[in-house]
Amino acid sequence: MNTLNPPQSGFHPANRIPLTLKTTERFNQTDRRTFSRLVQCRTGHAHTGEYYKKFVPTESMGCTCGTTVQTREHVIKQCKNHTRHRPVLGYGRHAQIGRLMGTVKGIRKLSTFIKRSGAFDKDNNYMTHKRERNERERGRGRGEANNT
Repeated sequence: MNTLNPPQSGFHPANRIPLTLKTTERFNQTDRRTFSRLVQCRTGHAHTGEYYKKFVPTESMGCTCGTTVQTREHVIKQCKNHTRHRPVLGYGRHAQIGRLMGTVKGIRKLSTFIKRSGAFDKDNNYMTHKRERNERERGRGRGEANNT
């Protein structure tokens, strides 16, 4: 008799939604950067210490908040860097990893969280870099005005 193996892979929470040949709503309505981070997170291939430990041992495994090994669950539920964006994910059973990665509503919430927080970006400081770039561009505009 065939029996299901107990869930062990990082894919397990994401495998709850049946496959389809049509493009999904989240694919059509999500920007490319956020969608790629969402897929990486759901499949366990996000820019985290957990991933680097297995596939890129030369990269740091720690989180910028000081945690020794950065995991998907750490970024989503515990990391101090993303505290202000966490309410988007909901509370209690609605914020469980399996629901966030394996249900349509959960994926919508996770997508919003990733977009707002910059979670799972390689530099892990997307919003900081965006702010710095904007400040540099504003500074360049002032510098050009002073030179004329």
